[in-house]
Amino acid sequence: APGQWLGGLALPPGSFIRADQSLIIGSGDTWVGRAVIDVGRDTDAAYRFFLDNLQSQGWAVVAAVRGRHSLLVMTRQERTLTIEMSEAMLGSPTVSLTMAPRNAAVMAPRKP
Repeated sequence: APGQWLGGLALPPGSFIRADQSLIIGSGDTWVGRAVIDVGRDTDAAYRFFLDNLQSQGWAVVAAVRGRHSLLVMTRQERTLTIEMSEAMLGSPTVSLTMAPRNAAVMAPRKP
């Protein structure tokens, strides 16, 4: 099941991880990286699913933007989850989940 790779993170029914587009390091509650998820064609249902179900799992909403390009940023304990959704004109929408430590040191990019 896709959720077992992502620390039991609730995913919409019928979802699957696009392994060729994902980079998942670790497993369980300590995974970091980016998981690209196929959620079917209904981005409205997927957005509502993530918003409702992740809050019930203890995730707090930091930011929520709903539109053609939607964004959810959530935190729980020392973890930050960013969910990005882009609706597609043809085919399936793009949904990516990025998991990172909450207070990771941020390095400013340097000019080459």
